[in-house]
Amino acid sequence: VVHRDLKPANIMIDVEGQAIILDFGLARSASGTAMTATGAVLGTGQYVAPEQGRNLPIKATLLPRFLVHAQVDQRADIYAFGLIFKEVLLGTPRMTEKPVSLLIRRMNEVPSSLRAEDPAIPEAVDRIIQRCLQPDPALRYQTSGELVAELARLDSAGERTEAEAPAPVARSGWFVAPARVARSKWIVAGLVLVLAAAIGATWAYLGKGPGDTSGRGEATVSVPLVGVVPFVNRTGDASLDWAGEGVARLVADSLALSRHVRVVSPQRAAELRSGATDQGAFLKASSQSGISYMVTGEMLAGPGGFTVATRLTDTGAGTDIVSTRVDGASKSDVIGAANQVAAAVRRGLRVPLTEQVDTYTADFATQRTDAYEIYVQGLNAVSAYKYEDAVRLFKAVLQKAPDFTMARFRLANVHASMGESEEAERQIAAAVAEAPRLPDREARYIRALDAYIARRLDDAVKQYKELVDLYPYDLEPRQFLAQVHLSRSQWREAIEQANAMEQIDPHSHSTYAVLGSAHLGLKEYNQAINEFRKYTELEPGSANAHHLLADAYRAQGVADLAATEYRKALAADPAFHFSTVSLAEVEAVRGQADEAERLLGPLVADRKVSPAFRVDAAVNLASILRAQGRFREAIKVLEQARAPIQAEKIREAMTVATLSLSHAEVGDLARAERLAREAIAKSPGVPTRYLFALAQVQLARGQVTDARGTAAVLQRGALTASDPERDEQNAAAYMRGLAWLKEGKAAQAQEEFSRAVALSGYEYSVYRLGLARSYLESGAYPEALASVKQAATPGNPLEPRLDLDLDRVRAGLVEAEINAALGRRAEAASCARKFLEAWNRADAGLSDLAQAR
Repeated sequence: VVHRDLKPANIMIDVEGQAIILDFGLARSASGTAMTATGAVLGTGQYVAPEQGRNLPIKATLLPRFLVHAQVDQRADIYAFGLIFKEVLLGTPRMTEKPVSLLIRRMNEVPSSLRAEDPAIPEAVDRIIQRCLQPDPALRYQTSGELVAELARLDSAGERTEAEAPAPVARSGWFVAPARVARSKWIVAGLVLVLAAAIGATWAYLGKGPGDTSGRGEATVSVPLVGVVPFVNRTGDASLDWAGEGVARLVADSLALSRHVRVVSPQRAAELRSGATDQGAFLKASSQSGISYMVTGEMLAGPGGFTVATRLTDTGAGTDIVSTRVDGASKSDVIGAANQVAAAVRRGLRVPLTEQVDTYTADFATQRTDAYEIYVQGLNAVSAYKYEDAVRLFKAVLQKAPDFTMARFRLANVHASMGESEEAERQIAAAVAEAPRLPDREARYIRALDAYIARRLDDAVKQYKELVDLYPYDLEPRQFLAQVHLSRSQWREAIEQANAMEQIDPHSHSTYAVLGSAHLGLKEYNQAINEFRKYTELEPGSANAHHLLADAYRAQGVADLAATEYRKALAADPAFHFSTVSLAEVEAVRGQADEAERLLGPLVADRKVSPAFRVDAAVNLASILRAQGRFREAIKVLEQARAPIQAEKIREAMTVATLSLSHAEVGDLARAERLAREAIAKSPGVPTRYLFALAQVQLARGQVTDARGTAAVLQRGALTASDPERDEQNAAAYMRGLAWLKEGKAAQAQEEFSRAVALSGYEYSVYRLGLARSYLESGAYPEALASVKQAATPGNPLEPRLDLDLDRVRAGLVEAEINAALGRRAEAASCARKFLEAWNRADAGLSDLAQAR
C-alpha cells in the first residue's frame, strides 16, 4: 500500500501504545500546507517526497533528470518516514518556507548529517535517515522490507550489528508520542509502524535532549564532488609515466567508497586540465562543471629518493585545503603513496575517521608495481572497449601475479562481454574460489559477477543492490546493475540507475550510454539519440559513442546516418568490430551486398580477431551469400569459422542447421539430413529451428510421411494457446502445408499456411510465401499476389534478420510466376530479371535459375 500522505497527524497511538496509521490514500488539507491541486501533488507539503512534485508547473531547469520518469511508489512513504524519524530525534522545525519552495529545494539538495546538530545520534541511525531522505528515489531503500531489515539490525544503543536481522512480523512497532519525547531524554522507537505493518522489535538509546528547535528549517548540504587528476611525472624517469595515473586511480577508488564524497573519473578530470591554459582556468572550468574540490599532485626526484606531493584545492575559492608530501620513496614505493594521499584528502574533506577504508588494491599495487602497471593498462583498454587488448593485459597481470584475484575478475568480465561464455565461467569460478580471502567489497563484486555470468539474474540484482547500498557514491556497482537491467529489458530500472549515476558524476559517459540504451529499448528514439549525442560530445574520439548513436539512427530507420556513425566509430578505432559487423548489416539492408561482403570476409578469416566477432561475421556473411544463391561459398564460410563457432557453443546448432539447408540446396541431401540431426542434438533448448530444417530436407528427399512425423514432434513442443510466442505451432502448420503441396493438394495446404500466418509469434516471410504458392496452385491469383508482396517486405532495420533474406528474394521469383499466370508477361519478366540480378553469381545448376530464365 502506498499511503502518499504519511505525517504525524495521520499516526495515532492507542491505549496499549500501538501506532495506527490513518487516512490511507487521502491528501487532506491541514494548516494551509496541504498541496492537493488537480494534476499537482498528493500529500502534505512538509512531508512530501521530491517525486510527488514532478508535475508541478516549475521550470524544467529546477527539475533534476532523475525525477523526470520517477514513479510515486512506496519510496515516497519511505521519504516521509525519514522526515518523521528525523523530527523524533531533533524536534519539529518551525515552517517558514512555502511548500512549493520547500519541495523544489528537496529535489535539488542532499540531506545533511543529523550528527552535525546532535553528535549523540548514532552513526548507523544517521545513515538510515540520510538514505531515506535522498532526493533520488533510486538512492533510497527500495522497499519497506529492506528498511525494516536495516532497522532490525540496530542494537539497543542504536548501533548496527552484523547479526542476522529478525524476520519482520505483521504488526506495527511502538511509537513514542511527541509529548513523551519532549519529557524524556533521547528515545527512539522502532518507527517501522509507517512501513508495511513493520516489525514488533524496538530499540532505544539515551542521550542529549533536543534543545530549542525554534526557527530551524531543514538544513541540507550537497555531498561534494571531487576530481582526481593523474599526477604529473617530473622525475625525469619515463618509466614512471604510468604511475601518475595509477596513483590517481587508487586515490579516486578509495574516495569513491565513502558515503560523504562523490568522485568524478580521473579521465574526466584529466580532460578538464588538458583543455585549460593554466591552473586558474583549470580550477574555474572544474568549478563550472560542478566539481567542488580537485586533487592534484606530482612526482619529483630528490637526493633521498622520489617525492609524491599532493594538494586538495577548493575550486571555487582557488585555495588549497590540504597539502601533503611523501618523501624518500623508492620507485616501487611511489604507487604506495596513494594510501597516504587518500588519507590526507579524507581528512581535508572531513570524512569521518571511523569510515572503513579498503586498501586491498593499493596494498597489491605497492607490493607488485610491475603487475599493477599492466593492470592499469588493462582497465584503460576496457574503458576504450578494446577487449582483445584487455584480455592480453589481464592475462599478463596474472602471469606475474597469479594471486591478484581482481585481475581475474576483470578478465572474466571482459570474456563475458565478448560472448566467450566458457572462458568467462572458468575465470569467474577461479575468482569465486579465491574470494574468501579478499576484503568484503571485492568478494561481493566477484559473487555478483558470478551470478550474472551464470544468468542467475535475480541474484545478480540483489548482490549489486547490496553493493550500491554499501557504497552509494561508487559508480561501478550502479553500472553493473544498470547492465543487468538492460539485459532483462528492464528499461525504467536502468534509467533510475543512470539518473543516480548522473548525480554522482555528471560527466560519466556510462550514464549517457545507459540512458540512451534504455530509451532505445523503450522505442523512444529521439531521447536515445539525444543521450548518445551527449556521449559523443563528452568523448568525440570514442568508437563506442558513435556506435551507439548509429544504433539509434538504425532503429529509427535512418540507414544513411547509421552508416555514417558506424564509419566514424571505425575511423576512431579500426578494430572496433562491433561497428564492422553492424555496418555490414546496414549495407546489406541498403542493398550494398558487395560492401557488406568486403567488410565481413576479412573478419571471418582473421584468427587474431575475437571468436565472437568471427562468428558474427560468418553467420551474417553466410546469410548474404545464401540470399544470392551462393550456397557452396556459404558452406565454406561456415566451415572456415567452425572452430570459433564450436568454442562459443551458443550458435553452434544454428550454424549446423544453416549448413544442412545449404547442402540441401546444392543437392547433397544425405549430408543435409545428417547435419540437421546433428543440429537437433546440439540444440541448447527447444529445437524448433532444427526440426524445421530436418522437415525441409525430408521433403526435398520426397519423404513426406517422415516430414509429417517431424511436424508432429514440433506440434508436441508447442506452447499453450495463451502464450504469445507459439513458434512451434506456426512451424508445424507450415511444414504440414508443404507436405500437402508436395502431394498436389492446394486447398489443404492453403488451410495450413493460413494457420501458420494467423497464429501469434514471429511472422516469417516463408509462411506467407507458402500461402502465396498455395493460392497460385488453386488459381486464386489476386490473393497469391497480395501474399507474395507481403513476403517480400524488408525486415526490421534494427533486427534485419539477414538469414531470412533468401526467402524475401525468392518471393520475387514466385511473384514472377503469379504474374505469368495472370497473363502479365511484362511484369513477370521484370520480376524474373530482378531475381536473376540478385542471383548473378549463384551456383550453377540451381532449379530457381532455370525457372527464372
